[in-house]
Amino acid sequence: MAAVQAGGIIVWRERVVLRRTANGEWVFPKGWIDPGETPEQAALREVREETGIQAEAIRYIGESSYEMDGEERPVAYYLMQAVGTPEWPEHGGLDAGAFLVSEVDRRLTFENNRRLWAEVAGEVARLARANTEPAF
Repeated sequence: MAAVQAGGIIVWRERVVLRRTANGEWVFPKGWIDPGETPEQAALREVREETGIQAEAIRYIGESSYEMDGEERPVAYYLMQAVGTPEWPEHGGLDAGAFLVSEVDRRLTFENNRRLWAEVAGEVARLARANTEPAF
C-alpha cells in the first residue's frame, strides 16, 4: 500500500525534534500528502507546519504504519537536517520539543515510532555529534 502520509526525523544541532499531540503524546511530525505532492515534499511541509523547523531531507528512511479508525495508515519517513533557526516562539515547548538523542526512545509514545527510531538512532547520533563539533 502506498504511503498516504509523510513525516520526518529531524536533527537540529545535537538534538532531535519531536511533536507533542493535543493528547500529550510525543511523535515524529507527519501529515497527509496533498494532491500533486511527492512524499518528500509533504514531509518537509508537515515538519515546517508542525514544528516551525525548515529542514532538508537527507534520505528516505522507509515506511511505518499505524491504525486509526480500523484503517491502516502507512507513513513515508525521511531523515532530515534542520536549516536556519526554528520558529520556537510559536512551537517550542508548546507542540514541539528538542531532545538529546539519548532521550528520544523513552519520549516516544508509540511502538511504531520506537521501531523506526531503533533503525536510525545510530545514524542520527552521528549527525548530532557532527553538529556539535567545532569546524576548523
